[in-house]
Amino acid sequence: MHWYEQVVVVLISYFLGCISIGYLLVRKKAGKDIRNEGSGSVGASNVGRILGKTGFIITFAFDCFKGAAAVGMTRFLGFDSFIVTLSMIAVVVGHIFPIQLRFKGGKGISPSLGALLIYDYISLLVLGGVFAITYVIGKNFIISGIISYLLLPIGLIFFKIRYMNIIGIFVLSLIITFAHRENISAELKKVVHKI
Repeated sequence: MHWYEQVVVVLISYFLGCISIGYLLVRKKAGKDIRNEGSGSVGASNVGRILGKTGFIITFAFDCFKGAAAVGMTRFLGFDSFIVTLSMIAVVVGHIFPIQLRFKGGKGISPSLGALLIYDYISLLVLGGVFAITYVIGKNFIISGIISYLLLPIGLIFFKIRYMNIIGIFVLSLIITFAHRENISAELKKVVHKI
C-alpha cells in the first residue's frame, strides 16, 4: 500500500468517528444541543438522559457500529496491522474530538467497544472480565470502567496477542482515560467526601 492510501484510510476512520448520531437525534427530537445538556457529552449515556432508553440504544448501537466499521474496513482493504491499529485509534479520536462539533464529542466507550470487537475480540472479553471484577470490588461504574481499560493491556500479556495490538490498546486506554478526566475527578471527590 502507498503511504497516501494509508493516510486516507486513517482519515476516513477519523471522519467516520466524527459522525455523531447522538447530537443529531437530540437536535431533531428535542430541539436541543446535547453539548449544553447533562454531562455535555454526545454519547449514549447523555442521550439516554434526554431521549430515554430508545435514544440510548440507538446511539450506543450506532457508535459501536462506526468503531467496528472503521477497523473492519481497514482490515478488509488489506492494510497491515499498524494501519489497522491507527484506524482503531482514529475512529475513537473522531468520536471524542469531532471537528464539526468544535472537538466536543463523546467519551469514546461505545466506538472503542465496536472497534475492539473486530480488532481483537479477546481483548473485549478480557475487558469485560476485568470490569466485572473491579465493579464487584469498588461498586463504582465509572472508576471500574476506567480501571478496566488501563488494566486491559496488562491482562492481554497473558494471552497470545501481538505486541502491536497491545500497544495500540494501551494508547486507546490512555485516550479513553483522558476523555473521562472530569468524570474521574468528580468520582474521586465523592469517595474522598465519604471518607
